[in-house]
Amino acid sequence: MLKRIVAFAILAAGLALPQTGAAIADNQFPFPYNKTKAFPPPLKHPTEASTKVEGRLSSQLFKPEGGGPFPVVILHHTCAGVSEHIRQWAKEAVDRGFVAYVIDSFGPRNVYNACGKATDVLLSDGMVDVLDGARHLAKLPFVDPKRIVHIGFSWGGGISLFGNSTWVRNEPKFAAYKDVSLAAAVAVYPSCYLPKTGNRIPEVSFIQPDVKVPTLSLMAENDHEVPNPDCVKRFEAAKKQGSAYEWLFMKGATHGWDAFEKNGLKTKQPWMSSEGTYHYSKETTEESIKLAFDFISKNLP
Repeated sequence: MLKRIVAFAILAAGLALPQTGAAIADNQFPFPYNKTKAFPPPLKHPTEASTKVEGRLSSQLFKPEGGGPFPVVILHHTCAGVSEHIRQWAKEAVDRGFVAYVIDSFGPRNVYNACGKATDVLLSDGMVDVLDGARHLAKLPFVDPKRIVHIGFSWGGGISLFGNSTWVRNEPKFAAYKDVSLAAAVAVYPSCYLPKTGNRIPEVSFIQPDVKVPTLSLMAENDHEVPNPDCVKRFEAAKKQGSAYEWLFMKGATHGWDAFEKNGLKTKQPWMSSEGTYHYSKETTEESIKLAFDFISKNLP
C-alpha cells in the first residue's frame, strides 16, 4: 500500500552549486545558487511533432492525432541525460491526449553525464530550459498554453521543485521568464535535500516553502540515493507554511524503478554512505505513470 504524505522531493545528482547566492530566512531551506554565471545559449526547441513515439527521443516533440489544442508534458531527464525509459512516459502521454516534449539540457551542450560531477550545465540552467521551452510551446497552434506541465526524473525532478518557487522566480536572474507559468509539476524518484559534502557540495534544499503550483513527488521507499528522513522534516515544515506539495512513497521501489535499461546498475554518489543498486519494476512503473497523470488531470485548469 502506498503511504501518502503532503510534500515534495527531488533528486539533484550531479549538482554543481557554488557557495555564493541566496537563501531564504528559514535555515531549513538553504538554496545557494550562482547569481553571476551566464546562462548557456538557449536550446533550439522543435516546432513539428510526430504522432508516433519512435526513433530519436532527445529534443523531440510528440502529439496525439488531430489539431488540438492539447495539454503538454515536458519530460526532463536524469543526471545521466535522456535515456530510453522516458519513451514509455512519452507514449503514455500521447495515448492520454497530451503533447510530450522530451527536453534535453545536456546533449546539445556536449554534456552526457552529470551524476556526482561538476558540469557546465547547472540545475538553474535546466530551469531556464523548461521556462524557455514552455514559452515556445505555448505559441504552437496544437498546444493549450494554459496546460503545460513539467515531469522531472531525478536531476530533472529538482527543477520541478525549485522552478516553481516564488522567491526563486522573482530573482533578477530569472526576470526574463516572469511571464511563463506551469500548471503543475511531478517529480519522479526524487530527493529534496543534499547534505554538505566536503568542499564540493554545499547544503541545499530544493524544496522551498513558497511553492504554490500543485506538485507531486513519487518517491522510492528504498531509494539509496535519497536521505528520506531529512526530506520528511522539510516536507512537513513546508506544508505548515502552505506549500502545494503531495508526496507518495512507492512501496518496495528503488531509485530508477522505471529505468529498465539500468536494471542492476550500482551507484554511489558523493553524499552516499554506501553503494546501492537500481531495480526495474514494471508494476511500479505502470502505477507511477497512472498516479502522475491522474494528479496532472486533477490539477489542470
